[in-house]
Amino acid sequence: MIRYASISLAVLLAGAADCRADVSLLLSQSAAFSVLGHSCGGIQEQAVATGFDPATGHATGAVYLQTRCGGSGRGGGYHVTTYSAWAAASWDLTGATVTFLGHVAPPAAIDPAFTAYDGFGNELYQTISAVDPSSCLVFNTTCGYHAWLHLADGFTPAPRVTAISTASGPASGATTVTIAGTGFTGASAVDFGATAAASFTVAGDTQIAAVSPAAAAGTVDITVTGAGGSSATSAADLFTFVGVPKVSKILPEDGPLSGGTEVTIEGSGFVDVMSVLFGESAVGFVVNDDTSITTTSPPGEALDTVPVKVVTEGGTSGANASARFTYTNAAAVCGNGIVDAAEQCDDGDTLYHAGDACTADCLLVPCGQPTSPDAPAPSAADAEFVLAAAVGAAACAPSVCDADGSGDVTTVDALLILRGAVGLDAALACPL
Repeated sequence: MIRYASISLAVLLAGAADCRADVSLLLSQSAAFSVLGHSCGGIQEQAVATGFDPATGHATGAVYLQTRCGGSGRGGGYHVTTYSAWAAASWDLTGATVTFLGHVAPPAAIDPAFTAYDGFGNELYQTISAVDPSSCLVFNTTCGYHAWLHLADGFTPAPRVTAISTASGPASGATTVTIAGTGFTGASAVDFGATAAASFTVAGDTQIAAVSPAAAAGTVDITVTGAGGSSATSAADLFTFVGVPKVSKILPEDGPLSGGTEVTIEGSGFVDVMSVLFGESAVGFVVNDDTSITTTSPPGEALDTVPVKVVTEGGTSGANASARFTYTNAAAVCGNGIVDAAEQCDDGDTLYHAGDACTADCLLVPCGQPTSPDAPAPSAADAEFVLAAAVGAAACAPSVCDADGSGDVTTVDALLILRGAVGLDAALACPL
């Protein structure tokens, strides 16, 4: 039987039995606009039913979208431009759009008597409004095409979760999550994985506010259960319980009171780290991976041992004997490659070699004194060494031998240093 302008008597009787109106399947105006990119006085829609998706159970169809834009106002005037396109779409059993894809090919033929049933007895059917229905078997803009969904008597659609407001929270629970979707009216349960929500409130058919329970660290699906069953899981409902981080080792375990010691923190749960603390002092840090953090000890307030803590969304790591850093009064060690507070430099060498920029005492070599770093002024030997460096017979750091600051060690530098050595005025300007 062809439904040209209304639904069948059987459908009317079924609808009367459960007092539910059939649902017209269309796209929202915002979805339609995202396809056309234009809307002049609204977008007109016509829908063609195609069946039920066997994988999801959703109703499927194609929707013709059209809007007319004219020069003198909405939908009319001179130089009218018509924008139109077909979109493939699917709807859940509440009639809410699940997916749509614009600019697809139109259906090759349209069956005005089309009807399809799913395994629950829900019906998807086509109606056509037209003066001459025989002209509507191939899409015709003078015809009115409507796709309808009729739910079987006593059938209640399962809830569907389409989005959650936050995708993570501490494993200790108490995170409020707003769940968006359809079919939430009368929901009897909300679960985070296998664990029931601590509490939930149904704000309407499309929204629930739930509080996460305490659970083991990991990622789970949030599901909603109603009279029609439980929501199917998808990427849209994933929630991650973040565990409390744990610090298991500090390397090294001590350093000078002046701070500046590079420290590696080892442990677990270093995900989305918010801060690292030495006692109460926050420090900068680099997360190498979820088991390792590199940081630098801050100056201490006293010779003491302080806890080292890592803070994440899951909480703050607990104190233990392996998560402590001790401040010492150890003197600076020249030659270890670390510039301590009492040193100007440290090249990792306890011997001084002519031309080096750092002395054996970890002090910067004065400009123009590659062979006499401890002397009050340059010597002729210094000038001779710089001359050798200028011709490539020796190596010398620019901060020591580039006396004119030109960027290169040349014979001019040797001459400047020689002038200073014999007591003539010579302004030395080695680069730092």
